[in-house]
Amino acid sequence: MDLLPSSVIMQPTTLCNLDCSYCYLPDRRHVRRMLPAVAQAVAASIGPWTERMTVEMCWHGGEPLTAGRAYLGRLMDRFAGLDVVHGVQTNATLVDEAWADFLAERRINVGVSIDGPPEDNQQRADWAGQPTFARIVRGIRLLMGREMVVSVIAVVPDPTPERAQRLYTFVAELGATWLGVNIEELEGSNNRRTAPPESQVRDFWAALIEARQANPTVQLREIDRVLGYVHHALNNEHHDEVDSTSTQVDPYLPSRGTVRSL
Repeated sequence: MDLLPSSVIMQPTTLCNLDCSYCYLPDRRHVRRMLPAVAQAVAASIGPWTERMTVEMCWHGGEPLTAGRAYLGRLMDRFAGLDVVHGVQTNATLVDEAWADFLAERRINVGVSIDGPPEDNQQRADWAGQPTFARIVRGIRLLMGREMVVSVIAVVPDPTPERAQRLYTFVAELGATWLGVNIEELEGSNNRRTAPPESQVRDFWAALIEARQANPTVQLREIDRVLGYVHHALNNEHHDEVDSTSTQVDPYLPSRGTVRSL
C-alpha cells in the first residue's frame, strides 16, 4: 500500500504582524500572498488522496489572518468538493467578531500560538515592541465563545520543570484541550540557538507529564504522537490509514505525512 501524506501546510502569506524575538523566518514584513492558481494546483494534486482519506489543510504563516478574510476564503474555496479539513495556525491577535464568525461558520480548526502566562509570553511582541498576551487571550475567548475547540502551540526557549508547570496550568485554565510544545533549538535556518542539555529537556517533560497526570484535561501532542507510533507498530498498521478520532490539525509534527506548499 502506498504511503500518502495526510496533511498539507499552506502559506497564504509571508506577512506577520508580530516580531517574536525567536522567529527566524525571512520576509515576514513583506506582503507576498499565495496566488489562487497555486491553491487550485494543490487542490488538483491532492484530489486522488482525498478519495482514500480526509486530508488536513493547515494554513500557516507568516500570520495567515493578515491575508484577510475574503482572500483566505478565496484560497480555501479552491478545495470545495474535496474531502479536506481546514485549519489555521494563528497568533490570534487579529481575531475579532468578524474573524471569529468566519472561522466558526467554515468550521475551521484553530491552533493558537501562545507561550504561556504573561511572564513566559514576552518574546511574542509586535513590531512596535508591545506585548501581545492580552490580545491573544481576547482572540481565544472570542473563538471559545462560539464553542470552538482551540489548541495551543507554545515555543519554549528555556525548558525547566517550573516552566512546564506554569505552561500546563495556564493552558488548562485557558480551556484549551490540546497542547504542543516546540523547544527552541538549532534547526533548519535557525542557527541562532543551540539545543538545551538533554537532562534539562528530560526534566521539563517529566514535569509536564506529571502536571497532566494531576489534572488530565489537556492532551499533549508529543505524548499522543509517541503512543500513536507505538499503536501502529504493535498492530503492524500502515501509516496512511486514517485515525478517525483525530480532530486537531498538527502543523509542526503531522501524524503521518506532510507536504508543504508556499
